[in-house]
Amino acid sequence: MTRLTRAHTLLAVLASVDALRTPSALAPASLAVARVGRRAAASLAVETRRPHLGARAAASRCREAPTASLSGATHRLRLDFGRETGTWMPPRWSQSGRHEFTLDVRTEDDGTATIVEPPRPVRGLALATGIKWAVDRAAWRVDQDRGACTLRMVLEHQGLEVSDCVLDPGELSLAIPFFPPATISRKEGLMSIIAYRFVVRKERRLVGVWFAEPLDDASAPG
Repeated sequence: MTRLTRAHTLLAVLASVDALRTPSALAPASLAVARVGRRAAASLAVETRRPHLGARAAASRCREAPTASLSGATHRLRLDFGRETGTWMPPRWSQSGRHEFTLDVRTEDDGTATIVEPPRPVRGLALATGIKWAVDRAAWRVDQDRGACTLRMVLEHQGLEVSDCVLDPGELSLAIPFFPPATISRKEGLMSIIAYRFVVRKERRLVGVWFAEPLDDASAPG
C-alpha cells in the first residue's frame, strides 16, 4: 500500500467517524412545522438551507487551509492520556493518573503527516517506567462546520499500555480548533477512539487531550 493510499484510508476513517457525530438537522424543522404551520415552515426551511455569509467565507478559508498553510509545517504534539469528564471508557480505565507523550510531525501536501520524532514519554508512569509507544503513520485534514474550522489528525499506532491506561492497536483521532490561514488553537484539543458496545453499537470515547506547538527549522529534530 502506497503512502498516499494509506493517507486516503486514514482520512476516510475520519470522515466516517465524523458522520456518527453529526446531529440531525431535521428535528428543529419538524418542530417548526407543528408550531407555525406549513407556510411558515416552508419559509423556515428556506432560511435553514441558506448559509450565513460569515460561514460561507469561513468555509472558503478552510478549504484553502490544507494547501496554503500547514503543508510542510512541523509541530510537536503533546498527547495527554487520562480520564475525561463524560468519557465512555470503562470505569477503571486510567485510574492510575495521566500519562503524557510528545510526538513531532510534519504535515505534507498529500494529507499524510511524516513522523519526524517518535513518541517520547514526558509525564506520569510512562516516563517513570520508560514505556515505549509506537506510531506507524499519520494523516491530517482541516474541516469546516457552522463557520468554525477544525484540524483533525489520525494516528495509527501499535497499542499503548501504561498500568491501567490501555489502548488496543488502531487509530487515535485528534481534533482541535484551527484558525486560517495557519494557526492552531493554543487551547486543548480532544483525543478519542472508536469502540463498540454490545458488539454492534459504534461510539466515540474520549481518552485525553492534546496540544500542538509549532517548531521552526532550527528546533525541529534531524
